Amino acid sequence: MIRFECSKCGEEMEVPESIEGGTETCPTCGSVNRVPTRLSRVAPRGGAEASELASPTRQAGAGSPGLRESNARGRLILLTSVGVGGALLIGTVLVLAFGSRRGAIPSIPAKSSSFAKMTFTEPKYGRRNITLVSEKECEIRRGGEILLGEYSRHDDKLRVVVKSFGGTRVMYFEIVDEGLHGTDGENYLLPGPLAQYRGRVRLAQEAKKNRLIEERARIEQERQDRARRLLVSKTSTKVLAGYSCPMTFAQSTPKVQEITLTDVDVTFTNHYGGKATKAWYGCIRRVYADSRHYIIVDFSYRAPEVGYSSSMLVPYAKERREEIVGAIMRAIAAWRTRFPEQASHPGG
Repeated sequence: MIRFECSKCGEEMEVPESIEGGTETCPTCGSVNRVPTRLSRVAPRGGAEASELASPTRQAGAGSPGLRESNARGRLILLTSVGVGGALLIGTVLVLAFGSRRGAIPSIPAKSSSFAKMTFTEPKYGRRNITLVSEKECEIRRGGEILLGEYSRHDDKLRVVVKSFGGTRVMYFEIVDEGLHGTDGENYLLPGPLAQYRGRVRLAQEAKKNRLIEERARIEQERQDRARRLLVSKTSTKVLAGYSCPMTFAQSTPKVQEITLTDVDVTFTNHYGGKATKAWYGCIRRVYADSRHYIIVDFSYRAPEVGYSSSMLVPYAKERREEIVGAIMRAIAAWRTRFPEQASHPGG
């Protein structure tokens, strides 16, 4: 095994001897390092060999002067050789280190093995996705179409180049925890965040559906309540007053016109013609007496209760017309107090 330190962060690394002279990515900082060769590992052993070679001379002790001079000359030559070899070794290591760093391509400097072979999907419809099939190649699917391209990574940026239909398109993305965020607004999510996004969308759709159901139920309940209040406002519970007005014309049997007031309507009955007209207070706009001793009733709309008429004439009240008009107006005021909604929206 070959052991060496990362040139950037100093992390100790251990690799097989089979990749001697090659490159290896630091697992801590992600930088690319050149694996030392056998030559670079000679330096520490060179000093030991020099000391071992020098040891016999030291063991010789104080020999003859010629021998001591020869030994000294040999040590000088040996030390000079070691110094020159060390300098050459340091220069070689520096060249290899800086040369390997200068030649390294920083396209995917960190986590290249985990970043490749990932699929990013457009979350809204799921019809487009980007698959990184290798450390350089990618596939872009748009519906049933597959486009081949190349990508490169620089820190947290991703550049994708796609060639199609004789042209080239370049797309830029920012790498985030959820996936890719495009500079043109297109987002692509990883499978995990994509499932979470679709879960949130499904919950939002269900909540919207529940709100619509609740809104429809509320509208239906309000409609039923209005219908019930309208029915109550048209259902008589008591008679407030009754008036009989003689019909003055030459007849053998006197006839009368009856006016009956209840808490919700007024009924005009003509016994001569046998016709009765019931006017609900909700459709009466105004009641007044004119100078001809008539009572005139104006309606706010052409209601079926009064035969779709816009007004009605009561001709036989005469001197009692003011009394009858006053009674009708008081009854209408009391009804409007009980049913203000029907008073503001005549006819329900």
